Amino acid sequence: MEKEECDIPHFNLEGEDLESFLGPLESKVLDTIWSFDKYPITVRDCFERMSKGGKVAYTSVMTTMDRLHGKGFLERSIEKGKGGLIYVYWPKMNKSEFQQHALRRVMDNLVTKFGKGMVASCLYESQKD
Repeated sequence: MEKEECDIPHFNLEGEDLESFLGPLESKVLDTIWSFDKYPITVRDCFERMSKGGKVAYTSVMTTMDRLHGKGFLERSIEKGKGGLIYVYWPKMNKSEFQQHALRRVMDNLVTKFGKGMVASCLYESQKD
């Protein structure tokens, strides 16, 4: 998988897992995409898997996948489909790689704002508990 920068615009202290970095629907879509064994996948593939667990609109999945592509989380290309040309998608990184990337971005930001010494001190203190 390609290791390019992904746009992680915020860190939500109260978010769970991916929702610490992404919105709820973006998190669900990305988790769904990671659940596939083979790539590329279509919006329809993702939508069908997501719709088994509850109500979600096809257009919401399509817009979210486009947004995740724009933020650098997904790659895409155009292929011929049954009804014409369609986008197919695949993740730029797996979940573990994403988590490492996101945590590095948070740590870099903390170091920039507070300095290495303060961050190291806080990490050391948190390990003592």
